[in-house]
Amino acid sequence: MLKTVSLWSILTASLVVPSLANEAFVVKYFNDLTSLQADFEQTVTQQKNKEISDGILQIRKKNGRDATAGFYFNYTSPFEQKIISNGQKLWHYDVDLEQVVIKNLAIFEQDSPMFMIFNDQPLNAQFAIKTLKNEQKYRLTPKKKGDVEFIEIEFKRGNISNVYAKQANGTLSLMLSDVVINQNINPNVFTLKVPKGVDVIDETK
Repeated sequence: MLKTVSLWSILTASLVVPSLANEAFVVKYFNDLTSLQADFEQTVTQQKNKEISDGILQIRKKNGRDATAGFYFNYTSPFEQKIISNGQKLWHYDVDLEQVVIKNLAIFEQDSPMFMIFNDQPLNAQFAIKTLKNEQKYRLTPKKKGDVEFIEIEFKRGNISNVYAKQANGTLSLMLSDVVINQNINPNVFTLKVPKGVDVIDETK
């Protein structure tokens, strides 16, 4: 009986350890990440509607050294718009409409895939992680139920290359290229200076 138990323990350990080792890559990648800059192509699918846009992004990850996260999405096509956050407020600037809408960031954080993975918590504290292809593709399932059902993150040559999220109302795919990580980003990027003549709808008041 003791021999059987010992053998079972060894077999179980041999199954568990590689899984943890695979998980360690994606957890360490985000633990070590401080900033991200890239070109992107975004595809949003809701029911039968598909919307494709592209632009550039800059992200400052929330961590011990930077108390607030920062997001800068500059969409250049098919319509020019900017989505900017300083970790407290979120500005949505529609250039064609000459309109800025200001919202409290807190209402987006829990159900936004990008805000969920670029914060100061380790991934394995927020998600159950499944390795689909070691050091290349991982599925993250939130431990707390919400709008996001799961997020898949792909890597190419050791760097993040795609974020895909399945949400209650559709899917989001963000393909990244020319990725640069852990470079200093001017913090002014994460606050919108509203241009003159633009209508402002401030929902934070």
